[in-house]
Amino acid sequence: MFSRRIKAFELVLACAVLIVFGSIGFAEEAEETAPEPVVSGEQTPTYELSPVVVRTSRIREAKDDPASFTSVIETEKYASQFWTTEELLSRQPGVNIRSYGGLGQFSTVSIRGSSAEQVLVLLDGVRLNTGEGGSVDFSTVPLDSIERIEIIRGGGTTVYGSDAMGGVVNIITKEPTDRPAVSGNFTYGTHETIKASVTGSGKFRRLNYLLSANHSQFEGDFEYDTPELRLQGQTVRQSERSTRLNNDFKSNGVLAKADFSLTNTFRLGLSNDFFHQERGQPGTVFEPRLEARQETLRNLTQMKFQKEEFLHPDIQASLGGFLRYNRIDFTDPAPAQGILPIDTTTKQYAYGAQLDARGYWQTGSAENVFELRGEFRRDELDDEVGPGQDGFGYRDRNSFEWRLQDEVVLLENRLSLIPAVGYEDSSDFGGHWTGKIGVICKPKTWLTLKANFQNSFRKPNFTELYFPDQIFIRGNPDLKAEKGRNLDAGLSLNFSRLFVQAVYFQSWIDESIQWLPVSAFTIRPVNTGRVDAWGVELDTEYRPWNPILLTADYTFLHAIAEETGEQLDGKPRHEVHFKASFEDDLGEIFAEVECLSSIPLLSTSTSRLFVNQRAILGLGLTANLKEFPYLRSVDWLRKWTLGFEVKNLNDATVYDAQYFPLPGRMFFVTLRALI
Repeated sequence: MFSRRIKAFELVLACAVLIVFGSIGFAEEAEETAPEPVVSGEQTPTYELSPVVVRTSRIREAKDDPASFTSVIETEKYASQFWTTEELLSRQPGVNIRSYGGLGQFSTVSIRGSSAEQVLVLLDGVRLNTGEGGSVDFSTVPLDSIERIEIIRGGGTTVYGSDAMGGVVNIITKEPTDRPAVSGNFTYGTHETIKASVTGSGKFRRLNYLLSANHSQFEGDFEYDTPELRLQGQTVRQSERSTRLNNDFKSNGVLAKADFSLTNTFRLGLSNDFFHQERGQPGTVFEPRLEARQETLRNLTQMKFQKEEFLHPDIQASLGGFLRYNRIDFTDPAPAQGILPIDTTTKQYAYGAQLDARGYWQTGSAENVFELRGEFRRDELDDEVGPGQDGFGYRDRNSFEWRLQDEVVLLENRLSLIPAVGYEDSSDFGGHWTGKIGVICKPKTWLTLKANFQNSFRKPNFTELYFPDQIFIRGNPDLKAEKGRNLDAGLSLNFSRLFVQAVYFQSWIDESIQWLPVSAFTIRPVNTGRVDAWGVELDTEYRPWNPILLTADYTFLHAIAEETGEQLDGKPRHEVHFKASFEDDLGEIFAEVECLSSIPLLSTSTSRLFVNQRAILGLGLTANLKEFPYLRSVDWLRKWTLGFEVKNLNDATVYDAQYFPLPGRMFFVTLRALI
């Protein structure tokens, strides 16, 4: 089965190559009448070179939404260490990760108390959220092919599209370079963890190209302590030492990009991102599944035409199309007692077109940066199930959306007003208008004030609507769309050695969708009414002197569901991260601490469960091999590094979700080379 998929993937790549070289032939004909282009590496429009748009603040700003409170992760900083995408996200203020078993297992993101379905995830501008489940499994997003990640905290429906009620994770993959370059990483660690990647990039005439491949695997049979079970204050099952079985995974990914200059101002971009993963599905600690397996395949193909000086020297326009294919095969020959063997295949397609125009103009003393976006998208879901089982059947949804935003810059770049309006119409939930107003004020060079207010919405996904009736769980086709409003305001102090940001946020979600017991034996999603959440985010960096950097962030979250009157399930009230690092020519030494308060689970009107609070320690170092004695004369080691890390140094028993343990202490060694 997998070999057929590889052949299909190779066919897609072959078509992309034909398109690229066909474009080369077109461009070589155009060379006879067009002068040789001079193109910048980032391909930004001319208006973005204006000092009005280029900001001096730290990298905490989203290009498409400058008023938002944003964290930006530049992945190159972590290339010599062992990190996963979900780990890096979890270190950001306002972000909480829920992992169901450690490396390679299902992991979701919550922002400011949102559900995972309320976080929109974009990969190079195309959403990874599927029509089936809504949430994105970040264990299927390899870090090795990513250049940077923007985490936009707070509602983003108006600027980015539906589903962004809690925020947006905007992933930008690596770009081709003008000069030939090759880099590679290899990591080996506890439980036979292996992670390897290689990336090559360069330029041939008018063609910039990139090819990146990665592989990861994890044996996963780690020891852990089972939770103690208590009933009416009495211990009914003692904690004991056990081994997590059927928790392994293997994954492979390939990213291919081609960027071709057709003329001085006209470019064609092609990309294909392929990912495949095969993993065990171990179940809970008290109901283990020793034979359940899951195979996941995702392929995203994009093509984009980009025109600078479109109708006007200060306007840039682009037109692109995309096709995303997801396939999940799940088998369990020995499920729970009384249930037939499970063998299902779920296929999902999303395809559509995107139009984008952005530009700059000046009216009197005000300067404007506008952006207009439109997108048509179709989602399709189909599944195959074994004898005697119910499935989704065929489901589909058409969506059309457009958005308009303008940044009005006043008072010599001291004040920016950023209004935005958006509209989306879908075939099953009709039309929704959204609006946003953002404000940026810079009374001093070291002081920035921001505030945002907007409304947002989310359509129920196919799982919430049509999950097949399995007696104990089923969907609800009568669900209403979630609607909400978001408010945040804060300030940033930015000095040469100190950065401090403090933010207050609040959200009001109407018709919130939660999976709750509707009888003694059945769980289904219901609109529970209003959920109010508010909180505070603190983020700071301090460099007392050049080699030393101290970073810390704290998030307080008060998220109460009207149905239960309790903190939302899976949402800790307090979360703290601290990191201290020492870096010079020899390399870097760092230590970090993560602290979470207890996490409420399965809250009802009569009972509550909690995942234990925790504090996790980590240590690591990275050595630049060229700087060590006896190696300085070896020129090819100039850009080689060797890293060593310890995760969960104190070997704490960790659960993000009830009955899904995470690994204890783990060691990793990473070798990185640049040529």
